[in-house]
Amino acid sequence: GFICIANGQWFRSAALIGAATALRPTAVGIAAGFGCAALVAAWQARKTATKRWWLPLAAIPLAGWGQLVMMGIFAVVLGDAKAYVHAQYAFAGGQGGLHFHRFLEASWYLHMFSAQHMDGVIVLGSIGLVVLTARELAAKFRPIEMTFLAVTSAAMAFLPLSAVTGYWGFNRYLMLCPLIFFAAGE
Repeated sequence: GFICIANGQWFRSAALIGAATALRPTAVGIAAGFGCAALVAAWQARKTATKRWWLPLAAIPLAGWGQLVMMGIFAVVLGDAKAYVHAQYAFAGGQGGLHFHRFLEASWYLHMFSAQHMDGVIVLGSIGLVVLTARELAAKFRPIEMTFLAVTSAAMAFLPLSAVTGYWGFNRYLMLCPLIFFAAGE
């Protein structure tokens, strides 16, 4: 999807990102990054009076096709379109949902360092790596590309961090943050 965005192939990128949302609902973070990049592209194209400046915006709904198909299959087979959400709720002991207030609690950060696999160290190390290489990364990528990378990475990191499933598996979610990979390559 990112390579297609970099080449201005909005519908192809949306179709690929939509396929990712079929594999895992948390991939909506990638679709959010696509939507923000499309907004930036449309804004820039409109400022330069480009014909069909709206084309990136028209591709946004396609970025979620996989999630819709998956929910349709769940509705037909299981009788519950939101079966994934309900399963996550049950896994979290009936306390599912997103809890962004955690980011304001100091105890949450302290507990993160004693969690399985010391995921807190991985999280802070990843953030530090991105901060240290931000200037170099900003110079390498155009605003459209940087918007996609930053929004996708933020969504793919903060959505799982705000879930109630404890500290289980942060490192696997951080592997879905493209900005961290580019920062590590610097």
